[in-house]
Amino acid sequence: MANKTMPILTTEKYLKANQKRLDLNTLIESMGEKITEAEKLKAVAELNDALEDLNDEVEAAAYRALVEKENPVFEALKEGSFDLYGAKPDDKGMYEFSAKMRLIDLVKMEKQSEKPIFANGQWANWIEALNHSIYNLFIVRHGIDAAKVSKKLKKFKISQLAEKLEIASLETKGGNIKALQQVLDAVIFEGVKDKKDNVVNKYKALGHHVDALMDCYASFSNKSIGTIVFPSDETFRRELMHVMNRIVTGKAFEGDQK
Repeated sequence: MANKTMPILTTEKYLKANQKRLDLNTLIESMGEKITEAEKLKAVAELNDALEDLNDEVEAAAYRALVEKENPVFEALKEGSFDLYGAKPDDKGMYEFSAKMRLIDLVKMEKQSEKPIFANGQWANWIEALNHSIYNLFIVRHGIDAAKVSKKLKKFKISQLAEKLEIASLETKGGNIKALQQVLDAVIFEGVKDKKDNVVNKYKALGHHVDALMDCYASFSNKSIGTIVFPSDETFRRELMHVMNRIVTGKAFEGDQK
C-alpha cells in the first residue's frame, strides 16, 4: 500500500511543525555521522511536540467538519477514521511528513455538536456496557486471576448509568449479535419495516461482525509475558469503529499481517 501524502497547510501550527522538520533534516545533513544520539533525540522530540500541537488542531477541525454534515453519525461511521500528521525518515534518513490513521472517537465528535445527533442519548453508555460485558466474559474464559490483574485494570469500573442497561447475554452467538445490535441501535437508527411490519433498524449486526469484534477484542502484551491486554472504554469505543464501519458500508473486512 502506497504511503499517503499529507496536505500542505498554511496554519501557524503546521508552519511550526514543518520548520522543526526542516531543522532536523538540516542537522542530520550538516553533521552527518558526527551527530550525537542526544542531539538527534532532542530535535526529534521538538518535532514530535510540534506535531502533537498540529494534530490537536487537525483533529478538532475533522470533528467540526463531521458535525456540519446533514447526517454526522452516518458520515462518521462511513469514514471510520481520519489522518493525522506523523514524520518518519526516508531512504536517505531525511524526515518527511507521513499519515497516521486516527479512529474516530464519537464522544469527541458529539462535543463539537450543538444539538443531539445520536439515535439514543445513552449511546456511549451502551458501548461502555458492551465493553464491560465482554471483559467480564473474557476474564473467566481465559482463566485470569482477578487478584493478579494490574493496578490500572483493577480501577476499570463500569459507570452506574451503563450498569443499569439490560444488555443481552454474551453466552451464545445469538446473544452476541443481539448485544451488538442494541449498541448499534443506540448509535444510529434508520427505521425500516420488516416482514412482520415492525419498524427495525436498517443497519444489521451479523455473525461475522460479532466474530471480528470478539476475536480482536483483547491482545497479548508486548511488555509482559503471559499478560492479556484489554481495552479501556475510550479505546473500545474507537476500536468498535472498525465493526460499525463495515456494518453501515456493507463492506467485508480486509486482511493484513503484522
